[in-house]
Amino acid sequence: MNNNEPNKPANIDIEKGLVVENELSNFSNNGSPTATSPSNGGDASLTAAAAAPGDGDQGGSTSSPQTSGDRVRLVFLYVIQFVGFGASVAGIVLVWYYMGWEFGLPAVLIALLAVLIASGKWRWFYIAALTIPRDVTALIRYVKLLILVKKHARLNSTIADIFAEYVAKQPDKPCFIFEGREWTFKEVNDYSNRIANVFHSHGYKQGDVVGLLLENRPEFVATWLGLSKLGAIIPLINHNLRKNALVHSVTVAKCNALIYGEALRDAVSEITESLPSSTAMYQFNDSVQQPVLSNSKDLTTLLQAASKEQPNAQKPGHHDKLLYIYTSGTTGLPKAAVITHSRFLFITGAIHIVAGFRNDDIFYTPLPLYHTAGGMMSVGQALLFGATVVIRKKFSASQFFADCQKYNCTVAQYIGEMCRYILATPSSATDKGHKVRLIFGNGLRPQIWPQFVERFNIPRVAEFYGATEGNANIVNIDNTVGAIGFVSRIIPAVYPISIIRADPATGEPIRGKDGLCQVCELNEFHNVDFIAVNISYLSRLFPDPFALRAPPPCDVPAIQQLVVLRIESTMRV
Repeated sequence: MNNNEPNKPANIDIEKGLVVENELSNFSNNGSPTATSPSNGGDASLTAAAAAPGDGDQGGSTSSPQTSGDRVRLVFLYVIQFVGFGASVAGIVLVWYYMGWEFGLPAVLIALLAVLIASGKWRWFYIAALTIPRDVTALIRYVKLLILVKKHARLNSTIADIFAEYVAKQPDKPCFIFEGREWTFKEVNDYSNRIANVFHSHGYKQGDVVGLLLENRPEFVATWLGLSKLGAIIPLINHNLRKNALVHSVTVAKCNALIYGEALRDAVSEITESLPSSTAMYQFNDSVQQPVLSNSKDLTTLLQAASKEQPNAQKPGHHDKLLYIYTSGTTGLPKAAVITHSRFLFITGAIHIVAGFRNDDIFYTPLPLYHTAGGMMSVGQALLFGATVVIRKKFSASQFFADCQKYNCTVAQYIGEMCRYILATPSSATDKGHKVRLIFGNGLRPQIWPQFVERFNIPRVAEFYGATEGNANIVNIDNTVGAIGFVSRIIPAVYPISIIRADPATGEPIRGKDGLCQVCELNEFHNVDFIAVNISYLSRLFPDPFALRAPPPCDVPAIQQLVVLRIESTMRV
């Protein structure tokens, strides 16, 4: 391609995630985008992003030398602007002097409006006016979250402390429902105390690490809750792991002990010789006096004889470690993220308050409890807010709304492609025969979002974006189709999230000479596959300027930001 050739506009094909001709920009021979102006007179032009870390200092953009004609036109424009500004000021002064403030003040406002329109700054006020209800709502909810967090930090509360408050208030209310059986708050607390007393009697104390390898069930939660009363740290291990990955998950956390379910005894027996001899083994069975592995203790039988009273052990603190939650292991072996009591409270409290959950909601989660989504965001609603949570052992597309109807669920959780699988099931009476008022999760694609909520009669969707080991999260609080969250245009300093430049080849942030990351400029993008999403630019690219959609699934790595934004995900102003 000849770089001197006039730029031809190009389009982003939303269905294919490709850039085609006739809308945005041209590309040079080396694959870098070149700047171009929109055909409508140019809201703004595209700026080529840096293609490699070494180019970051220059921002990756280039400009052609101005001709003498361009300079003359530029000087002429400056003169016209100066004369116009002077004339406006003079006119306002004369109106105010001869006609009074009643006419002078409107003249000032009209002049300001003219300046905003001429400079293009009106758009900020336009967006602010449209988004202020959402932003104010988010700000109020964020303040509520901070009040909750500060309160428990001041009280040095642990998760068990907060749960005990609800046990005292509503001992007979269902806490968990699993396969038709209800576990009341008192029953969960009694079970957790038994766990705590068994391990306390075996010498476990604050700072010890006890791995938990168990399938979805109420005992999973009650077990780690009981261990937390001793100040123990509990790695939540993926029960689908086998051999080397399983050994790694146990050893990297330096587990002093491992609790596993009887359904997983074969997987554990395969790795026993690879584990340190100092790691104690506890097998959980569905009934007492059942066979266990030769090197293991029968935990179920031990629990039967244990006390249900609160253990007499040293209480952990609000900022002490609570859980290790592992990454999925898609880029190597699983990596453990540290979850303290305070972080558990913040994550669970954030989704509760920001998404608009209620304490009388009944939650449905078929997600694995060893990950943050199911194990904190859903389970935490029972532990920290006194709600009821329905736990399913494994996700079933055909039974999703049937279960919601059966247990009168009002909030349901999804993740990834679950909604696509559910939508693919045959229609049935349970499609709209439930009481679900809200679903929350991430991964509901814009392409199926409208059909999903219409078919299953879902009033609200709270899509969120974040990572267990990340430091920022965003939530779609106003039910905008296709959005995973928003970045406020009015009060960005309250919750500062930025989209930064990244190397398309590695996903690593591009840094300047000062070693700091570089925030993307207006309309900046990297190449066809890597779009550093700029909010204002996307609002021009798509018909709805306030529900911004990035291209759909592409086989490319993620864009690096303060939080990682996948290219098929969605962002809002």
